[in-house]
Amino acid sequence: MSFTAYFFLTLIHHFKGERSISGIYHLLKGKKSAQTIQDSVLFNVQPFFQSLEVITRQDLNKMCNECEQSNLIQSVGDGHFRLTLSGLAYMNEAGEHFQLPSGLAYFHHSSTAKRFWKRLKLTVQTMSNLIRDEGRFLPVTNDKEPLEWTKRFLKKAKLDRQELAAQLLNELQNSLQTRPNIEADIFVLQLSGYKQTGLTLMQASELLNIDYYEAAVLMTSCLRAVSQEINDGKDNYPLLSRFLEKSDSKGLTASTHKTLTFIKKGLTIQQIAQYRRLKESTIEDHLVEIAMYMEDFDINTFVSREVYHRVKTVLEQQSIKRLKPIRDIAGSDISYFQIRLVMAKESVGKHD
Repeated sequence: MSFTAYFFLTLIHHFKGERSISGIYHLLKGKKSAQTIQDSVLFNVQPFFQSLEVITRQDLNKMCNECEQSNLIQSVGDGHFRLTLSGLAYMNEAGEHFQLPSGLAYFHHSSTAKRFWKRLKLTVQTMSNLIRDEGRFLPVTNDKEPLEWTKRFLKKAKLDRQELAAQLLNELQNSLQTRPNIEADIFVLQLSGYKQTGLTLMQASELLNIDYYEAAVLMTSCLRAVSQEINDGKDNYPLLSRFLEKSDSKGLTASTHKTLTFIKKGLTIQQIAQYRRLKESTIEDHLVEIAMYMEDFDINTFVSREVYHRVKTVLEQQSIKRLKPIRDIAGSDISYFQIRLVMAKESVGKHD
């Protein structure tokens, strides 16, 4: 019995054979597509979104084959699977030993948490070296965004290096005290400092004697929960709250960000599609992504309040997993695009 098997079977159970292993793979990797976003809302699996980016397709297929051979799941065709009675019993029994990490619930911090972690790792390493007057070291990342952000952060700091390091350490300790010890350990073990290289996630999992994928899920949980803790108590985390500052891209894909710039200029979907030489459906996909990742994005231009609440009512009252049945009940005057926009907004719980 393992956490990874429990995690996988729980996800299979949510989908009930209505989505393929490919759909599960894209969900775990955090693919920013309209279909994946739609699935995360319809099947109530938002916490799983981008929760296991390190998983490989090969390992997922292997896990699937092992579960099928052990009669825990059964194929219902075309790469779709359902739990068997044995699989359901296994999942329930495993649920007495394992539980989904609570931090996964803050899935709306998926992009924020990744950005926070990259900035924090580099800043901790940089400050650890600078307070020892060591200016030459190999940075933990060569990514442009965290490198430039860390430079700005240190340049704007009003405290001297020692005071800044002490305050950052204090805020980190306070934020990590809100998490289970195992999550905090995985977090800290990966940090680098003066003449000290942080462990890889694989090395940390081996040191703590837990499965690699379990460690990855726990790390995701920790980052999301810490991001939420800091966001909720910015006065208590004056330094760490700055690490959550959004970049210009808002975590969007490059193409979607281009669409956003045109939306801000007041262009219609048709105008953007024509200008960018893309299909209107592609621009609609971009808008669904924007609605998913930008809490302050106003969809009233595309969905009236009346339409929004009609769709929302169907989602809340009916056990429906496909767009067409939702539209049949909500009304044929509502487009599939509007339904997907409502789903995206509902996934982050933001609409006036």
